[in-house]
Amino acid sequence: MLSVKTFPGADCNTDCELFSMNMRLKVIKQRNEPQSIHFDFGTVDNEYPLKARNRFATLVRDLQEEEPHVLSTSAGKHLWKGNRKRQHWISDKTLEKIEERGKLKGKSDLINKHKYKQLNKEIRSLCRTDKTNYIISKCNNIREQQLNGNL
Repeated sequence: MLSVKTFPGADCNTDCELFSMNMRLKVIKQRNEPQSIHFDFGTVDNEYPLKARNRFATLVRDLQEEEPHVLSTSAGKHLWKGNRKRQHWISDKTLEKIEERGKLKGKSDLINKHKYKQLNKEIRSLCRTDKTNYIISKCNNIREQQLNGNL
């Protein structure tokens, strides 16, 4: 509460007094839980079932407590984790630049900060050109289909 003022002379036919209050409400953002890792089970190699069986055989007594840990460590070694979701119009060249920028992100010296800013500008321009090229190619495909009578 910032301030409160009562009005004892105001008559509203009750035994209570009127008051006015200024109040500041602070809203706190809730933190989200970290996202779980999703594995692509289409890329399982032949060693994964054997390794998982071996891990389970040694940890039978702690199976109920350790099962998620065992699965995630064995799966993490033998399954492809996949990339983050990305726009399908981004080219491989742009993705390489993004990875290069990610390596520079943790560095704190001035040279790397300058390189990071330059790469950031370059990535933005590459993303713009990739998106316009994608849109142009889609428009051309639509025109070709209209000319062929497919639409």
